[in-house]
Amino acid sequence: MMRLKMPYGAELPQSVYRAITHVYKLFAPTPWTDVTFENGWSNHGSPYGDIQYRRAGDMVQIRGGGDGTLGVTAFTLPYGFRPPYTLELAGVSESNHAIVYIYDDGQVEPQGSGGTSEFHFNYIFATDDDFPFVTR
Repeated sequence: MMRLKMPYGAELPQSVYRAITHVYKLFAPTPWTDVTFENGWSNHGSPYGDIQYRRAGDMVQIRGGGDGTLGVTAFTLPYGFRPPYTLELAGVSESNHAIVYIYDDGQVEPQGSGGTSEFHFNYIFATDDDFPFVTR
């Protein structure tokens, strides 16, 4: 059986190394991915970052700022990044209180007062979708 050298002369069996690598791939964050906008939505630009998402374990993160029409789908999260049920989360829209719905089919729909708005995304939620494996 092949063994891998560790600090201080210790050896780690390759089977253990493979198991650790597998667990790491399950829980290490996926790379930040830019969303694909719908219905005229776009990134707001400076000082806010682009709207992106990633996953670490069973937790999904969304970040960034965008501009668009409230009450329509801004973007849709792909399978592997969707909540198990519809989420209704508090949000900020041009310094006003707002709501974002994240539906179980991945649609993300900001809502608030006014027709179009700058909207800030900073959300973390759990998913029960199968993990989208990435090659590292």
